[in-house]
Amino acid sequence: MHLMPKQALRALASCLLLSLCAQTALAQKSTMAVRGFQATPAVRDAASASGTLNALDQILQGAQIQLESAVQRGGKFDIVARQDLDSILKEQDLADSGLVDRLSPGAARSLALAGARYLAVLTVNGFQDVTDTTVLQKQLGPTRAERRSVQISGVVKVFDTTTGKMLTATPLQIDKNQLDEIIPGVDRDGRKTQAILATVASALAGESSLSITDAVFPPKVIAYTAGQITFNRVKSSGVSPGQIWEVLLAGQELLDPDTGASLGREQLSVGWARVIDAGERFSRAQAIVDNGIARGSIMKLHPGGLPPGIDPSSTASGSDTSVMGQGLSTGSGEKVVLPELIDQAATSMNGLTGKTLAIFTRTLSPKIPPRGTAVLESSISACLSGAGASVISRSDVVNGVARFSGDDANSGGGGSESRAVEEALSNQSSALRLAQLLGADGIIVVTMTSYNDNRRTFESDELGVASTTVSTYTLRTAYQILSGDNGASVFGGNADAQVSLKETADLVERTDPIDGLLADASQKLCRQISSNAASMGSVVASSPAARSSVKVELFASGLEVPDIVVTEDGEKVVGSTRLPIAPVGARIYIDGVLTGAAPSTFSLSKGVHRLRIDHPLFSPLEEIVNVRGEDGTQTFTFAMALSPEGRQEWERNVEVLESLRTGEVLRDATLIRVRAFAEFLRNSRIDIDTSEVRNLNLGGRSFWGQVLGE
Repeated sequence: MHLMPKQALRALASCLLLSLCAQTALAQKSTMAVRGFQATPAVRDAASASGTLNALDQILQGAQIQLESAVQRGGKFDIVARQDLDSILKEQDLADSGLVDRLSPGAARSLALAGARYLAVLTVNGFQDVTDTTVLQKQLGPTRAERRSVQISGVVKVFDTTTGKMLTATPLQIDKNQLDEIIPGVDRDGRKTQAILATVASALAGESSLSITDAVFPPKVIAYTAGQITFNRVKSSGVSPGQIWEVLLAGQELLDPDTGASLGREQLSVGWARVIDAGERFSRAQAIVDNGIARGSIMKLHPGGLPPGIDPSSTASGSDTSVMGQGLSTGSGEKVVLPELIDQAATSMNGLTGKTLAIFTRTLSPKIPPRGTAVLESSISACLSGAGASVISRSDVVNGVARFSGDDANSGGGGSESRAVEEALSNQSSALRLAQLLGADGIIVVTMTSYNDNRRTFESDELGVASTTVSTYTLRTAYQILSGDNGASVFGGNADAQVSLKETADLVERTDPIDGLLADASQKLCRQISSNAASMGSVVASSPAARSSVKVELFASGLEVPDIVVTEDGEKVVGSTRLPIAPVGARIYIDGVLTGAAPSTFSLSKGVHRLRIDHPLFSPLEEIVNVRGEDGTQTFTFAMALSPEGRQEWERNVEVLESLRTGEVLRDATLIRVRAFAEFLRNSRIDIDTSEVRNLNLGGRSFWGQVLGE
């Protein structure tokens, strides 16, 4: 016994689970509609002239009803209603009227009729109904005899309704007769030979059913063991003991040399068989000749019996051993243990567990009400949370800014900073920054792209459908999953929600479908995101190694003040050095989020970021920076210019410094005004950079350092 590694086991389990799902989908029956059983105009005219038109109609109507039943019994198709469509529609109208509990499991649902993938049409191109009468002399006297013969011929066509292509056109011919004798002395109303019409209808339906089924699903070998063939045809489809069937193998595709069109596949004869049992679910045949019979080989009825040269008493004893076993084995033949296979497969596919995702929704359609984004967001969040993910919604993001903004205006209230955060939510890079600060592994961006309605009116006397107007409302959405590291798209897709409302003479429904569409779209989006769980491994937030230390420094463009030096005697003397001005406490927004004040150092992920710097006296500054992720601290220095209002304030307060001359000793009156200027700088969050000042000649220290440090 050999145990597979856990990772390989899960991968194998996932593959098997997907295979099972695919097989289940393929096992669904195709749908078939039977329509258009009719005779050509010439045939109907001839039948009318001979007085047999009613007999023709009886055969066609009976054959159509019986054909639906015969095809359904064959087990290959589900028949969808067309003849009884008017009755079904009336029941659906009753269910929608409000008089019926629509939540009842048995209630009809309107606008959910199954479509027909295939369409069968029978056209009769020949019909004869001939009655011969004679008088026979028998023991009891003259006996009246009637012999009625009905011949009908036509073509059964099968179409693929999706492409409109005809799959097959099979000619049919039915020839039946019936004899009736009336002995002397017997009076009779009616004709016994009338029963021949039902016989012909039944034969026409049976022949048509076989041609229809064989056109789409030819009979095939489903097992071959010890010379016995099991094939997928049943007694009700015409199989009977003693029939001779040819076994064919599909060869290479045949292409028309002129058009290049496919003519089907070459069929190679590999065997002959005789039916020994016609069952209700499958039939069995004994192989007579075996030249390579295998599962999947095509079976073809051969009414003429065995061809010359084949001994009818011969038997074959071959088998097809390619059937997959119940277990799994390694290349060396060792059995593999797969404990809790399905559970492990489901677990391995669930990549949402433990993930934290930030969700942002928006709409591009003015037809969607303002609350639509919140409704969609809440529904998706609830669904993903149920799948094991932790979801940070839009409202959580806005309120969550307070958790990292510190003790400033953005920690609450409806000020400009809060509005800036709201505006930032429409920007992808800003959403990325918010998600990172909130610790999200990835970002879900959902966009409602359009909301449209379409009206269609349908009426058909042939199908019994009265004038019906159907209004179809479609909500289209698109989504992206972005990496919490750099905002790169990991995967995405589209999900459409649709609902239809109908109006008839008996039923008018008025309702706003938007809520139902939003709910449906959210479920589809949730399923798509969950089904892409395998890609969620790449949706991870920045690791410490993927981040870098960044320092932001500022200086005021074109602004300087004279240095004032404090001597050993305590005098304040104007120096010859000009000192630069630097804004302090400027608010820094990184990717739309208030992150702190400059000058300061931040930890940012590698890549491009958008910076905005605001200061009361200076014009806002916006810059794009590229964080390289290098070792140490990456420094960005920016020059800020006074705003028009800030320049007025500056010029009004700096006037006292403009009259000072180098070497001048400041008197008390002047010092008062200089200190007032220093107070203006402090209140306006402006600093004077004295770090590089060297007053070697005067030997003192900077007055600005004293007064601004007080």
